[in-house]
Amino acid sequence: MTLGKKSVAIAGLLAAIGAGAVGVGTTFAASSTPATPHDRMEALVSAIATKFNLSTTDVQAVFDAQHATDVAAHKQHMIDGLAKAVTDGKLTQSQSDLLQAKATTEQSFMESLKAMTPDQREAAVKTERAALEQWAKDNGLSKEFARFLPLVGAGERRMEMRHDRKEDRKESRG
Repeated sequence: MTLGKKSVAIAGLLAAIGAGAVGVGTTFAASSTPATPHDRMEALVSAIATKFNLSTTDVQAVFDAQHATDVAAHKQHMIDGLAKAVTDGKLTQSQSDLLQAKATTEQSFMESLKAMTPDQREAAVKTERAALEQWAKDNGLSKEFARFLPLVGAGERRMEMRHDRKEDRKESRG
């Protein structure tokens, strides 16, 4: 096969793969996937219970226990990280205490998001993120410590990724 024929064959193969991917993506977007993370979690719990002939309540209990373990580990990681920052002289003890208190109040805010529509959540998060950034500035906290707050740092990147996926879904439907 000459270089020209190879190029045409490769281009054809890539076109076929691309068409298949578009078809799969369109089918996936058109499917009745649950709309919220909570709905998706309920669907997963139900699917596992059905697949393995288990009680939905028992499967949910395992998920809840794991979630509680993850939350406790995250909180301990935050406490340890802040203690190290105080020891290293990067934060004062009062700043550490402020961050821990703020993380607790932010957890309440995050819980309140569950009752909102996606558009309401997006607006509330945007407002809260701006307030958090101002709060951090007012308390002399650098962005380095933003990772301890759910809507700033890594949490902010997750929200941007969710927004991007939401926009992609709108474009695929439109």
